[in-house]
Amino acid sequence: MINAIKILHKEKKYVRLFLAGIVNGIGDRFSQVALLALLLELTDSGFAVGIALAIRVVPFLIFGPFGGFLADRLSW
Repeated sequence: MINAIKILHKEKKYVRLFLAGIVNGIGDRFSQVALLALLLELTDSGFAVGIALAIRVVPFLIFGPFGGFLADRLSW
């Protein structure tokens, strides 16, 4: 673990990139919560919120197995 910390002190650009990824992920979650709260406020329907969440998951369900198959078959 100490070695990893020493490496991170040397690689300042990587640390900035890593932290930017964390901030990006937090921002994505906040925007998702805000959009779902707005949808609930506008429609007053939990069903609509559930459908919106399901629609966001569908691409991962469709393309995830295909991506996994490609990752297993291709060696880059």
